[in-house]
Amino acid sequence: MFEAKFQTFADDASSHDSASRLNALRASLTDQKLDGFLIPRADAHQNEYVPKCAERLAWLTGFTGSAGFAIVLTTQASIFVDGRYVIQVKNEIDQRLFSPFDSATLSPATWLKEHVRQGASIGYDPWLHTSTQIDRFKKALEEKDARLVAVETNPIDALWQE
Repeated sequence: MFEAKFQTFADDASSHDSASRLNALRASLTDQKLDGFLIPRADAHQNEYVPKCAERLAWLTGFTGSAGFAIVLTTQASIFVDGRYVIQVKNEIDQRLFSPFDSATLSPATWLKEHVRQGASIGYDPWLHTSTQIDRFKKALEEKDARLVAVETNPIDALWQE
């Protein structure tokens, strides 16, 4: 029998806790006076393979692919994946909580621009985004007089107890 020495092939992510985790995240955002939060599948080094402790997207949504991005607003949430994962994401997430999109047909920045309310404050963890990504989101939010807010502590890290 094959035994992995450095990587396990066990899938620990599950969408069964997504509702309670999403509610807790939204409560945390309300406490911080934020109207939404950006959640990339990334670590502070922008690695393709992130350590388990940086799998925030999987923890929140249940999606385990290697490329994804979620946006959580107070009343709706979406997850964006590339073409490799359009079927997988639908099988792994709770679609009552997260609307899945192919990022080739709808970018996260465009979705945010279309769904954010006027004057909203959208939080993000500055350690998990490139400057180009942040510039793209800032530009998308200009029309709505909304703004991005860099958080000191990632609210998912504060909620993730395991």
